[in-house]
Amino acid sequence: MIEAQGNHKDVVKNSLKKLSEKLKKEDGITVKKESFGEVIEEDKTFSSVLEADLEFSGFLSFVQASIFYTPSAVEMMEPAELSLAKGEFLEGVAEIISIAGTIFSKLNIKFDIKGGKKGEVGLKEEDIEFLLDEGAIRTKIVVEKTGKTRQDAISKVLKTLGNQVHVNAVKSKKVKSEKPFDGVIGIDALISDPVEFVDLAVKHRPVLVEIREPEEIRLTMLDLQDICLNLASTFFELSYKVTQPEEIG
Repeated sequence: MIEAQGNHKDVVKNSLKKLSEKLKKEDGITVKKESFGEVIEEDKTFSSVLEADLEFSGFLSFVQASIFYTPSAVEMMEPAELSLAKGEFLEGVAEIISIAGTIFSKLNIKFDIKGGKKGEVGLKEEDIEFLLDEGAIRTKIVVEKTGKTRQDAISKVLKTLGNQVHVNAVKSKKVKSEKPFDGVIGIDALISDPVEFVDLAVKHRPVLVEIREPEEIRLTMLDLQDICLNLASTFFELSYKVTQPEEIG
């Protein structure tokens, strides 16, 4: 469901019609059916909704639609579970990083990520095996970071990782200066939730992402729904900040 709002009834109706026409021309997206809701007026503001039944050829087109069409509500119909080759999953993640990086750079916007308690670094082999058996993704992620010192930069990164990110090892490399530190932080981690993996890609915009294990990434309906809505929410918020660049949380 994609919502449109405006101060004129016809503008709202026409914008949804144009959006529908654009959807039908997208590569990798098939519009199975669609319906337009009534235009509702409230406090001199008009709104309406396009409800579209879409079929995607792959994860990449699903990601792109989530970003560029920012749906307000999503109901996944099928499949109940999706197994993606890690290359296809990474293709979608790379697209997210590329789009986010372009937008954030042009608008001078950055995430103000609230850090929590720094998690422990280092996993036992049996812990790694258990997490992999439970469907975790073992990944290598490299992010650019600055800090007062090398340890400060590392600490900043670790504090902003979600609870589903289990860090096995951390390495750092100076790129410009040591004090204050300006370089890259490499993380070897197991991520239990693919939604967390995608969120990390948006917020940290890694310069390198690799998946070591497994060869296939399993996504449930709920995972796909959460990925779509999280991307839609983030990029919808960005669309309202194009004229006033600032930090977002």
